[in-house]
Amino acid sequence: MQPEFIEISKKCKVKLTFTDKKITSYGGLSVIAKLFEKLDFQSVIEQAVPFLETSPNGTGVFAKVLRFGLTVLVGGKRFTHSSFLGDSMEIFEELFSVRRIPQSITSLTRFFERFVHWWQVEHLSEILWDFTADHLIPFKKLKEDFIGFDSSVLTRYGDQQGTAKGYNPKKPGRPSHHPICAFLTNGDFILNLWNRPGNVQSRHNIIDFAKQTFTRVQERIKVLGVLADSGFYDVAFFEFLELIGVPYIIAVVTSQTIQREIAKISDWRVVTSGIHAASFMFQHQDEKWLKPRRYVVIRKDHELRPEALGKQLDLFGTPADMQYRYSTYITSLDSEDWPEEKVWEQYKKRAGDENIFREIKYDFAFEGFVLDGFWATEATMLFKVLFYNLIQFFRSEILKDKDQQSTLHTIRHKILVIPAILGQNGSRLCLRLGIRNEKKKSKIKTMFAEIEAYFLILQTP
Repeated sequence: MQPEFIEISKKCKVKLTFTDKKITSYGGLSVIAKLFEKLDFQSVIEQAVPFLETSPNGTGVFAKVLRFGLTVLVGGKRFTHSSFLGDSMEIFEELFSVRRIPQSITSLTRFFERFVHWWQVEHLSEILWDFTADHLIPFKKLKEDFIGFDSSVLTRYGDQQGTAKGYNPKKPGRPSHHPICAFLTNGDFILNLWNRPGNVQSRHNIIDFAKQTFTRVQERIKVLGVLADSGFYDVAFFEFLELIGVPYIIAVVTSQTIQREIAKISDWRVVTSGIHAASFMFQHQDEKWLKPRRYVVIRKDHELRPEALGKQLDLFGTPADMQYRYSTYITSLDSEDWPEEKVWEQYKKRAGDENIFREIKYDFAFEGFVLDGFWATEATMLFKVLFYNLIQFFRSEILKDKDQQSTLHTIRHKILVIPAILGQNGSRLCLRLGIRNEKKKSKIKTMFAEIEAYFLILQTP
């Protein structure tokens, strides 16, 4: 039977018709399928999810996590965006060797809504962390690093469990969640994540969170210190870090008390043009403060460096004070080995943590896939962190992108979005990628070769 053709226009020589062939816009996901197979990703997910499917018609927990993860990787930001994958789910079933991938959105939401207890999320977090530490983070290469702590405000527009009104700079008055994360500063991997209600401060539960984070990395890497912003300026946190022998550099809010101390400084040292440094010892008049600690101050001349960040000493407001921008840090590092400019340079690397938060928000839908249950929402966050770490591994170890220029957005459009048709080659199925550019063909081949080579080296005694 001849196919039915539709004339597009009088001038157009091309006719339109339909095909029943299995076609996808995301043929590049075959690279991810290769990576999953080498990582034995399915067995990890099945161990991590703390419940089983008993229905004979169920697709299995891996198939659901797979659909969720692929939706995130192709740019989905909510459960309804799982339709981005198209209607040729058979292609992904063959690529990822699963019997059936769920078709309905409710199968995904029902799956995550089964996370109703803290211990379920704790189990999920620990198994996913063990996998990340053993297979994704190259600790042997890193050997030592600073750990960064940071928090973020995720605005919510419903009445989800755990949402509350708190500090929300972009949407004042809106309820939110306030998760906290731990990062490797140089490695750009996420080490830990807790979701929290929106009305808590950044430093809420930081000591318990830090204890768990340090336990995860002990014997894997030497912790050189902690970096954190002014939201973690808390004497109990300082004492905890000093007790366990972990150095720290933490930003200081330039309160009136701190401004008065800065105003007393007379011996500014020139670091470079328009930048001066100084330090002082200070102890707050608070019974919790049992000793003075070192404060490092960096002063930037706004006239010479108009783009310089920092705070003005608005308490005094003299022309001389208003000429400069000030950045202040409290640190346990000694002045002999760590002069002021070295402390400042090390702290600036914390910007990488903020970039990770920015990437997981915009590329990995960190604010999306929200459910009514608090633990269900945290479970989606943990899987998004897993997929972030997976992509971070892919670009650093497979793409060899040491400068981290390949965000997921870039990877999506350069690698994942490739039209493909699933057909036959003799007795075997064959996925044909629609690539005419020889350079791009070569890049895809190289990726598969790099994955094979990487895991071959791991298996070599």
